[in-house]
Parts: sequence; structure tokens; C-alpha cells
Amino acid sequence: MHNTTDDLPVFEWVNHAGFIFDYDGVRLLSDPWIDGTAFNNGWALLSKTRFRYQDFNRITHIWFSHEHPDHFSPPNLRRIPEAARKRITVLFQQTLDRKVIRFCDSLGFKDVVELEPGRWLDLSKRLRVLCCPYTDADSWIALQTPEGTILNINDCIVDSHRKARAIRKIVGPVRVLMTQFSYAQWAGNPDDRVSQAEDAREKLERIKKQSAIFQPAAIIPFASFMWFCHEENFWLNHEMNGVARTAAFITANTNAAPVVLYPGQCWRLGDDHDWRLAARAYGQDYQQSVSGGPIEHARPAPYSEIEAAFEAFLQRIHAKNNPLLALIPVPNTTVRVTDADVTLKLTLRGLQRITEPRGGADIATSAESLMYCLRFDWGSSTLHANGRFTGAKKARHTRFFRFFRIADDNNHGKTVSPRWLMTKIVARSQRALSRAWQHAAR
Repeated sequence: MHNTTDDLPVFEWVNHAGFIFDYDGVRLLSDPWIDGTAFNNGWALLSKTRFRYQDFNRITHIWFSHEHPDHFSPPNLRRIPEAARKRITVLFQQTLDRKVIRFCDSLGFKDVVELEPGRWLDLSKRLRVLCCPYTDADSWIALQTPEGTILNINDCIVDSHRKARAIRKIVGPVRVLMTQFSYAQWAGNPDDRVSQAEDAREKLERIKKQSAIFQPAAIIPFASFMWFCHEENFWLNHEMNGVARTAAFITANTNAAPVVLYPGQCWRLGDDHDWRLAARAYGQDYQQSVSGGPIEHARPAPYSEIEAAFEAFLQRIHAKNNPLLALIPVPNTTVRVTDADVTLKLTLRGLQRITEPRGGADIATSAESLMYCLRFDWGSSTLHANGRFTGAKKARHTRFFRFFRIADDNNHGKTVSPRWLMTKIVARSQRALSRAWQHAAR
């Protein structure tokens, strides 16, 4: 039995990947990024948020998809009024590190619930949710009501029919799909506009594949309402998918209606929606942002600071991991530090100044960005997302990120141990076997 018209779910747009799902006495806020920059000053919001911190007083639940700062922003969460936090229940996936859980506990939220993978949780008589972890520490959530299921896959890389079918098997029919619509990471050097355009096009094709399997009545494009705001990544703006282009693609290539919402705008499930007004507003905001140029700039640092940061990095890595770390073939990497006029070789044995290799260093970036990678376990992941670097040809930049992979694993609660090492060996063997079979098949 369906609800009355006035009792239908309502979506209230906050910003980027943040929206309030208002239904049956529950006001569930997803992934709030209210203000400020993200990813080490690499991203800024495309449009100004109208939701205010005092508006948290009307929120009952907050769900975070993952700990990336455009979804989980500690500076923003600290600004939630204390009285509001005491009335809000936080929902988050189960993780090994439990950092998000501990942080939210420390802020004094009413309750912090770790969602059991694949198990429905009742939030009210007519609303239940199901959250499943995904690759790269991400997760998706399904909101199930008598009026249909809303599937929020945020940044999850659902780029094939097979992956979409696996999710649909769990959640069943989907009425509304919410999905990312443009690239949100490094997509090539300044002179490589072709690769950037191809990356942007792939994100639209991904929506087409998702729609073919989920068959939603409506698609809400989201989690891409940002721009690259730093002098080191500003060129990445030019080939991003605009909102109007995305909505037109959805109209032409799927059976779903695009629902584009501007901050503060509401949409009731099933209502007719004209996406053009919001798309026009986003287009104006984009032009205003980009025409003004970068708003963030790197802070120069002397070589002595880089050296100290590297020594601290080595100490941290060796303290967190088993001595078996010495047996792992971690690749060396080279970095051109653009504002320190030095080229460095990074190894797990030490740091060296070197002459720049033929063909260039693996990456070129500022001292500030390099030190961020050294100071934080999540630093290299942040650099890849904010795109504040240029890479050598033939994809040698990947060697830089492989060098920091153990620190990235540490960030997610994984440390080098006999079991960890065996898992890596088995995975590598399986990949090699798969490549051999594919070669034999040809």
C-alpha cells in the first residue's frame, strides 16, 4: 500500500554528494561537505551551500560512504552544534581501522552504528537501509521504501554490467539511482586534453551501463559538483563533464529522467522535474569559478623540511609493519620538486638528491604536496585525487603511487605481516595466471 502524495520521500539537496532524505520521520543526511576545500586544498565546491550548521538540528541520521574529505569532512563535523550532535545517529560501514567510528564517538553523537555488510537495518516502519563496502574503502547504500528503492553508489566504480548486476542482485529493483558523473582525480598532464576528454566520456558511459542494469525511473547525477581550485591542478577543469552535458546524455542514452538539484532545492519522489534551471545555475557558477583562476597556491619549503619529513615517514612505516617489509619489492621512485629546484630518489633505505633522469622524473610536484604524502598515510591517495602533479610519459607516474602503497594500506588498517604477504603473493599469482590464460586464448 502506497503512501499519500504528501507522504512521499523528499530529497533536499545540500551540495556535491550531500542530500537529505526526508521520509517517515527520518531525515537522513548523506556525505555532508558544507564548506572549505578538500584534498589538501585541491578541490573547492562548485556552488555555495545553503544548508547551515544550525540546520543540523533537524537531522536524525548521517551516513558517510567513505572517509574521503569531500564525503567525510572532520572540520565541518566539528562545527555541528553540540546539542544537534546529541540527537544524531551516525551510520558507517564496518572497517578494519575504525577511524571514522572513533572520531564520531569522540564528537558525542547520539549513537554510532557500524552497518553490517549486506544486512538491512530498519530506521522506521517504512524505511530500511543496506550498506555494502566496495573497493578502495568506499561503500554504497540502498534506501528501501514502499515507494521504491533509492540506490546511492556515490564514488563506487561500477563500470561494467557485471558489477551492476552483482549489486542489483542484492538490492532488487531500483527506482532512483544516484551516481558520480565526472572524473575526480588526475586525468592527464596539461597538454593531454585528449586523455582528459576520454576519461570524462568514460564516466558518462559508466552511467549508461549502470542504467541498463538498474533500470531506474530517475537518475540523480552527483558527487562531481566541484572544481580543481589549485594552481597545480587548474587545467583539469577544462574537460570535466558539465551538468548540462550530463543531463542531456542521460536523456539521450537511458530510459531514466535526469533530476539535477541545486543547493537548497527539493524534489519529491515521482514529481516531474525540469533539470535545465539547476543546470544553468551550475554552469554560471562554473564560469565564475574558472574565470577567476586558481584560489590556492603551494607553500614553498626548503630541502631540509623535505628531508625531515622523509625521515619521519621511514620511521613510521617501519614501526607500523613487520620486518618482512624488507622482503617486499617496493619500487624506488623519482620526484622533481618544482619549487625547490631539486630531483629526488625515494627508497625505503633513504632519500637521495639526483640528476633528473632521461625522460624526466616519475612525477613533478611541489614540496608541499610531496611532504603531504610523507606526513600522512593517506597522502598519496590525496595527491592522486587532487591531481596536483604532472606525470612522466608511459605512465611511469604509477611507480610513485606504488612506492606509497604500503602507507595507504596502513591507513586502512592493513599492515605488513606473514598473512598480508601471503595474500599479496596469491593475488599476484592469480593475476599472472589470468594473463597467461588470456594470452593462450588469443
